[in-house]
Amino acid sequence: MKITGGQVRGLRLAVQVGDRTRPTTDRVRESLFGILRELLPGARVLDLFAGFGGLGFEAASRGAAEVTWVEQRREAVACIQESLERVRKGGLEQPLTPVQMEVERWLKHLTGFGADLIFADPPYKHLEGEGLPKLLKSIAESCALADEGLLLIECSGYLKEPEFPQGWSQLRREDYGSSSILFLEYNAEME
Repeated sequence: MKITGGQVRGLRLAVQVGDRTRPTTDRVRESLFGILRELLPGARVLDLFAGFGGLGFEAASRGAAEVTWVEQRREAVACIQESLERVRKGGLEQPLTPVQMEVERWLKHLTGFGADLIFADPPYKHLEGEGLPKLLKSIAESCALADEGLLLIECSGYLKEPEFPQGWSQLRREDYGSSSILFLEYNAEME
């Protein structure tokens, strides 16, 4: 997996072959970051269910001021650490912080992160039933997202029109074969 644009474009990220993590494909990342290019410079980014960290590294390479990855699996966090060493050698100097913890637990103890941009790429099963509303509620209650911030959730392309808790609205949906990305915003005054 390579970074598709920005300061360290072409740099290979550390990944584990045969791992059960489902990295966002290069094609999807390139398309997604083309859409986000105006929002990235100076943005504070949070990459939840980070896996190997591809989305966060892509954001850092393209000018994000700060990136925090949250991933539960030790093996995936070790890959993020290895990739951090590589991007540092490539010249990225902004704060880049991996956190090994279960996402909902991390959000429960958070009090106001204020990310301009949050990527969430949970296992697709995690979003079934009440999973998506539960995740959105956790993000809202933790104040992880800044006012006017944007949450992007990668989900199964087969997920039809999901119901969102009050305060959340979908701005856009991009479909990429078997996966989709939902662009969401949160307004506490709408609750």
